[in-house]
Amino acid sequence: LPWGLEPYRPRMADFLREQFAAHGEELMAAVTKAGKGVLSALTNIVFVVLIPILSFFFLKDADKIARVVAVQFPEGGSRAFIEDVMADMHVLLMEFMRAVMLLCFSTFLIFAIALAIMGLPYALLLSVLAGVFELVPVAGPLSAAVTILAVAGFGGYEHLGWVVVFLILYRLF
Repeated sequence: LPWGLEPYRPRMADFLREQFAAHGEELMAAVTKAGKGVLSALTNIVFVVLIPILSFFFLKDADKIARVVAVQFPEGGSRAFIEDVMADMHVLLMEFMRAVMLLCFSTFLIFAIALAIMGLPYALLLSVLAGVFELVPVAGPLSAAVTILAVAGFGGYEHLGWVVVFLILYRLF
């Protein structure tokens, strides 16, 4: 427990035992429902892994893909237009992937330095997690922040407010 709750440990343990005894069946139903929800969410993780892999292959084979698409159109203006669109899409995807990778790396680096300076337990592991979670828009950084705060809180870290301030300032930056 965090240092501020340590004096209340015996009372909290007694309270939890009473609640488990009184509401065990309801708790098991809720845990089962939550487990099913987590499993359904994990099926979406496939897309988190699949999208960067497909992006890599699209970038690698961009010339072949552009040629196959372009030959589907007649010679002249429409084929030239399609070739231009495909070239623009290639540049856009390449720049997007580069930006995402730079964001992941910079998040890892800044979190590793800041969390180590703050003395947070498992700073390097949490930094890797935050860097990888940057691949998932919106939900990734939020999940990383919740995980970092949970580990810090349950690990007995005394300065959770500073961690919250850092996370907010980094997100604003």
